[in-house]
Amino acid sequence: MVNQLKIGIFDHVERLPNTPLSTQYRQRTSLVQLADELGFYSYHVAEHHHSPLTVAPVQGTYLGALALVTERIKLCPLVYVLPLHHPIRTIEEICMLDNMTEGRLEVGFGRGAPVGDELEMWGGNPNDSDDIYEESLQVIIQGLTNDFLSFSGNHF
Repeated sequence: MVNQLKIGIFDHVERLPNTPLSTQYRQRTSLVQLADELGFYSYHVAEHHHSPLTVAPVQGTYLGALALVTERIKLCPLVYVLPLHHPIRTIEEICMLDNMTEGRLEVGFGRGAPVGDELEMWGGNPNDSDDIYEESLQVIIQGLTNDFLSFSGNHF
């Protein structure tokens, strides 16, 4: 049996010059709807903050809107930058999106860019990002795979 090639889209949702954000959001929504109709496997969106790389820094809001206008395409936050999020809030968002997409959610987790700018911007120490990432991932996995969550770490 030969596996069928699956094709997805990776998007930063970068700022388009001379285009109102409301127009850009509608255009991207239409693009993802078309990708869904054409049978694309997935749509991945990056997380960046205070950067021209994206005008959709809140992946959950953006993907939640896309979930309501698509039927088959997998919707994928890629990645949740864990040092920037509380793990309980991330668990809640994942659960909500999983239900909104009716099981079409696929998630990725990351530490963030090594330059540390985004973490510093939120008052975090880039030197702590590895530890925060590790703890947060442990909390998220435990929270998504168990009936009860009990965790005690240095950060959470």
